[in-house]
Amino acid sequence: VKFAELLEMQRRMGVFLPAIGSVYLLTPNTARLMNDGRIPGAVVSRSLMEKVIAEWKDPESGRGASIERAARLGAVLKGLGYRGIHIGGVHRDFSIAARLIDRMTVLEKSWRDFMPEFDEKSGRGDGYFLNQEKTGAFTGIESSRESCGFFDSMHYRMMRTLHNTGFKSDAPLGPLFRNLGRKLDKSRAGRRLIYLAEDIPKSLFLGCRKCGDCAIQHVGFLCPESGCPKHIRNGACGGSRNGFCEVNTDRLCVWYRAWRRFASSGQAGLMAEGLVPPRMWALDGTSSWLNFHLGRDHQGAGNCLEHTGSCKM
Repeated sequence: VKFAELLEMQRRMGVFLPAIGSVYLLTPNTARLMNDGRIPGAVVSRSLMEKVIAEWKDPESGRGASIERAARLGAVLKGLGYRGIHIGGVHRDFSIAARLIDRMTVLEKSWRDFMPEFDEKSGRGDGYFLNQEKTGAFTGIESSRESCGFFDSMHYRMMRTLHNTGFKSDAPLGPLFRNLGRKLDKSRAGRRLIYLAEDIPKSLFLGCRKCGDCAIQHVGFLCPESGCPKHIRNGACGGSRNGFCEVNTDRLCVWYRAWRRFASSGQAGLMAEGLVPPRMWALDGTSSWLNFHLGRDHQGAGNCLEHTGSCKM
């Protein structure tokens, strides 16, 4: 059950935040849309879609079956440890939601009996954790390997080498760059000089958007600002399909590309290390090199959450 996998991933990453599950009252139309992949993040298998269509041949029976299914899922989510649910598909009045919640109350002690109903294979991949039928254990992503192509691989290795040389807290050239940064930061001309020195190569190799709070190391040395229409730094969103972006459907999702890059070098596990803090918008249009070396960006002192291993990449 993917709902259980989310809680397991949170536990492994040390992210102790309340989780809220989505419960939707399916109708034939919404079931078709979700089965066709036209609603980001929502998956309905073909067998479930056909079952919903059959149930709704009689509208009242279909509505009752939809409420029962949603109530069972709500009971499962509560039993797993979710702290709440978001009820979707209710558009007229509260009576349908009330029926659902009342039914959940009746079913909640039997939630384990309903888990198999929500463990259908979608046919769209297995996610980051694989539920092993024999052992019931979860396997991580650390051992996964993937090919990302020659040019993508060379770009990744080049950028990673440059990053490790001068843009990590323990980088060999870190002290030199910090001292130089302090001097350049004292004057407007110095800040402009380093800004231009940074802008030219990063625009050429990364499509840099000059956010001032660079996060390429978290995304396989790809820019989340230019590469993702949603600028997501803890991707991917629920809208990608078969590796392609839901907005720019002719482009691979930047997080899929990042996954292939990390996996090609046996470092897929880095994608599960902590959280990346939100972009610091106050730094927009400034030099991310200066901001990093002077401790002003999201990797600086006090800007990373305690459990965010990703900030140390």
